[in-house]
Amino acid sequence: MPTTAGTTRIVVDPQAAEILQRASETAKAHGLTLGAYLRTRMDLPGVSQSSTRQKEAWSGFVAGMSDWANTHLPAGHFADDSREAMYGDCD
Repeated sequence: MPTTAGTTRIVVDPQAAEILQRASETAKAHGLTLGAYLRTRMDLPGVSQSSTRQKEAWSGFVAGMSDWANTHLPAGHFADDSREAMYGDCD
C-alpha cells in the first residue's frame, strides 16, 4: 500500500474504523490532531491529563463565547467611548 511520508496505513475492522472516525472528528472539534487526542485518552506520553482538561475547558469557553457573540453582537450602532469624546469639552 502506498503511503505519504510520515503516515502509516493500517487495516482495521469496520467497527474500529467507525471508532477511529469518531475519535478523529472529536479531536478536530477540540483543535487536536488524532494522535494528540488518542494520547490523552490512552495515558500515552506527550500530553498530560491536566493540560488536556485545561484545553477542553478553554475550548468549551471559547465556543460558548463565540456562540454568545454571534447572537448578541454587533449592537447595531457605534459608541465613541474614547477619552477625547468623553472629556474633550473639559478645558
